[in-house]
Amino acid sequence: ELIKDLPSAFQEFADAKKNSFLTGLFVACVLLLTSCDSIINTVYVPYKSSEDSKWGMISMDGSVLFENEFKHCPTCVSNGIFYVKNGNDMWEMYEASENPEKVGEEYIGICPFTAEVTPAVKKNERITLINKSGKVTATLDKAKGKSIKACFAFTFGYAIIRTEDDKFGAIDTRGNVIIDPKYDQLFPIDQDMLAGYNTEPEKDYDNFSFITPKGSVKMTLNVGRGQKYSSIDIMNSVNSSKYLAVCTKTDGEDYWGYINYNKEVILKPSKKVRGIGSLLDDKFIYQNDEGKV
Repeated sequence: ELIKDLPSAFQEFADAKKNSFLTGLFVACVLLLTSCDSIINTVYVPYKSSEDSKWGMISMDGSVLFENEFKHCPTCVSNGIFYVKNGNDMWEMYEASENPEKVGEEYIGICPFTAEVTPAVKKNERITLINKSGKVTATLDKAKGKSIKACFAFTFGYAIIRTEDDKFGAIDTRGNVIIDPKYDQLFPIDQDMLAGYNTEPEKDYDNFSFITPKGSVKMTLNVGRGQKYSSIDIMNSVNSSKYLAVCTKTDGEDYWGYINYNKEVILKPSKKVRGIGSLLDDKFIYQNDEGKV
């Protein structure tokens, strides 16, 4: 179990803790990491020209890149690269072109190219980082003395890793550990912030740490029963290292607001904000006390 393909890996990520912010972040991450970028600013997706034909690639405007090429359905194009399984049930990597050329070797698992390198692993070998030519640039062996058992696609220039003791940390594109694997879960927020948490089952709350990609902890926050905030919403704080959506519970009702990473209240939770939605710069979507958005 060195690496998993994207859907199963992120399903495991989502199943780790069944709560609203985690499930939402899972969806956001999958949408981000499976987005179909292109070498020529065109989105290419797999298609068949007929029921009996092999798979090809077509743009959203109907322009065919190639057709009738692969028996198995390829992935979307991400940064000029796509993957397809071969007859041995192994992943092969191809450059997206009118005559797609195989690069690298065959892999039991590989992530989309969301950076200049991506995690990949060959049969019976450790997880490596490879570039678009298939060259190995780093091997992920151990972190803090613990074997690295899984690595996820790069987001904002770093990738989440999981060690043999089921703790999460992060690496940079050179394979260097930038956040030690000591969290029960670790999530990207933006290029300047990650959120890690450890559960406190006996105390009925979670301890969150908000960490820069250099490994420094910017804020810690206990969330759950008996704490100032009953829950937080990571998904609707994604792409913002400025504000964190927080919730207080009064008479069984949720009141939402925002704090910054100095724990200063930016928007005091109140009955005027009963639900909170997407955040963009200083604007956000919310539901009022009448249930209107």
